[in-house]
Amino acid sequence: MARTTQEALTCAYPGCRNEPRSGGKYCGLPDPASGAVHTALTSFRRRQELAAHGAAAEPENRPGDASWHPRRRHRADEQRRRQVEADAEEAHSAVLEADALLTAALAAQAAAERAAVAGSAAQARAAAAERAAEERVLMLRRERDEAESRARAAEQTAAAAEQEATRARQAAESARQELDAARRARGPRLASEGSMLGELVEGVSEAMDRLINPDR
Repeated sequence: MARTTQEALTCAYPGCRNEPRSGGKYCGLPDPASGAVHTALTSFRRRQELAAHGAAAEPENRPGDASWHPRRRHRADEQRRRQVEADAEEAHSAVLEADALLTAALAAQAAAERAAVAGSAAQARAAAAERAAEERVLMLRRERDEAESRARAAEQTAAAAEQEATRARQAAESARQELDAARRARGPRLASEGSMLGELVEGVSEAMDRLINPDR
């Protein structure tokens, strides 16, 4: 439906006198009273509100009224027809806009649900990682305690071994000293016995030589 020049120069929102956006019917500006942006959907809602509040309709002129005239009646009918067409067009545009808003809202809802699921999964992963870290800390503490216990046992064993080695060195030193003393005490007797043994060995050697070589 074609709009008049005056209608085309103003926003189609009820009561708005702003210029519409280029290529559109509405200014896209917020309403001074409600704050709603002027669009096909908000305009449709506003008209519904006005209708619900009982906006008085102009009385129709009937045949016989002083102001009734066929030409005037024709113009009134034409205006009503254009208004009905405009209302239908606006309602259709409102449906399209509502569909777009609904699609965007559903997409936002789905994104929020995905984010919530992802957040829950992230929380679960974080909790699992925290539990794993705690278990690892406990395991490392047990290993450290066991290592400290083994180290203390090894130190005790080493200390005992050192004490035993010291006692062994002391015993060996005592034995060596006793042996030296015994050697020093037996020295003259061993020299005499060694001389006698040497003479005996020499005599035996000569006797063996005579037995082997009787002609000598």
